[in-house]
Amino acid sequence: MQRERVDEQAFRSQSAFLYNNIISMYTRCGSLRDSHLVFDKMPHRTLVSYNTLLSAYSRVSDYAISALKLYTQMETKGLRPSSMTFTSLLQASSLHEDWLIGSLLHAKGLKFGFLNDICVQTSLLNMYSNCRDLSSAELVFWDMTDRDDVAWNSLMVGYLKNNKIEEGVRLFIAMVRLKEFGFPKPDDYTYAGVISATGAFPSSSYGKPLHAQVTKAGFERSVFVGSTLVSMYFKNHESEAAQRVFYSISGKDVVLWTEMITGYSKMTDGMSAIRCFFEMHHEAHEVDDYVLSGVLSACADLAILRQG
Repeated sequence: MQRERVDEQAFRSQSAFLYNNIISMYTRCGSLRDSHLVFDKMPHRTLVSYNTLLSAYSRVSDYAISALKLYTQMETKGLRPSSMTFTSLLQASSLHEDWLIGSLLHAKGLKFGFLNDICVQTSLLNMYSNCRDLSSAELVFWDMTDRDDVAWNSLMVGYLKNNKIEEGVRLFIAMVRLKEFGFPKPDDYTYAGVISATGAFPSSSYGKPLHAQVTKAGFERSVFVGSTLVSMYFKNHESEAAQRVFYSISGKDVVLWTEMITGYSKMTDGMSAIRCFFEMHHEAHEVDDYVLSGVLSACADLAILRQG
């Protein structure tokens, strides 16, 4: 009822400022359908109107194509795009993994003079990485004069996602060494990415040295990093090490609990998996399908053992 009153008053207005704020409110609430309905009813759409909707669309994979269509409409209206426009469009093409559209946007960005903008550069780097064009991603990266931690992480994750593990690890090592000279420091996203990508290797090769780096950097209690460490140790059949990491983290989330339960289950340690499940339930965490799958698998393992 309150939403209808807000919309009714807005539709009586001719103010683009008011419409833009309502569109922004709906996008922040995740209601993209309502935001587009308001956009369609605007008497006068501005660059801000288009950018607000483009930014929201570019973060949701199902709306990536809608973002590109919206830009075409914007062009027909004769509106000149901004660097924010291209940042959103590159994010949309990255989500859609559309190299052709992304490279065309690269050319347009050059035409409009946006390639010196750090946000455009980072989105361009991320797009090429996601589209598996690492040669172009490297060119963008080394052409940047001010590489922030997002740029370093984008190229590193691009390497790791495309099975170029050695290149990704080398870039990570360079990042660690260069932090002493004022370069961006690896953050929890950096550590989580490299630990996850190298988790299948023997822990002595990558996992344990990386764990030591995590402790040195002060991220040992990060639930984000902790989840990747737990996963890595279970892949190496080191459940005690995984358990030590798990219990050292106070603010456990569902992902971390799931890693423990599925890790025990994969090691056919059904009793530990079920015990962990009851602990999770006792702490009132929401149980999802992944957790239930791990517990059911653990129950099945116990049943087979009893039959044997």
